[in-house]
Amino acid sequence: MADTMPAPQGQKGPELQRQLPLGFFVLLAVVGVVAVLPAATKLFRHPKPPHVKGADLVYFYKPRCSACNSVTPLVGALHEARPDWRIVAVNAGEEQNRRLLSRYGQKYDLNKDDRGRVPALFFQKRRRSVVGDKRCFTELMSLLSAQAPQKPGPAKTGTKK
Repeated sequence: MADTMPAPQGQKGPELQRQLPLGFFVLLAVVGVVAVLPAATKLFRHPKPPHVKGADLVYFYKPRCSACNSVTPLVGALHEARPDWRIVAVNAGEEQNRRLLSRYGQKYDLNKDDRGRVPALFFQKRRRSVVGDKRCFTELMSLLSAQAPQKPGPAKTGTKK
């Protein structure tokens, strides 16, 4: 019965106390999405259907895919780190792009289980593909770490002691 009685004025009732954590997590999700958008905004602008000819990297994703949402910020970071690469992001949730993903799976000779899966990276100039969140994450992290500037070490004098 205490749960159904209204809270005295100035105090939070049980209903409000249960809603605060949900609101907090929604706020965190919105802030996280807004933080990722600037880096990836240019990456996701393309005419329909996406023009992938001549791209160094073609990234297939679906907007509601949680695995894709973990890989997308890394693709955006790679886009920023490698301005010399042409990276195209393709929404595989659209029918015409699903067919394109299927054609890429055949072209890169993926096994039938991996055809149509997202996230998927296709390195056109290297003729290499990576499918699945863990493999894409690992591949992108290695590419990004290779782009990290090297820390200068101690100068070598050329004399031995």
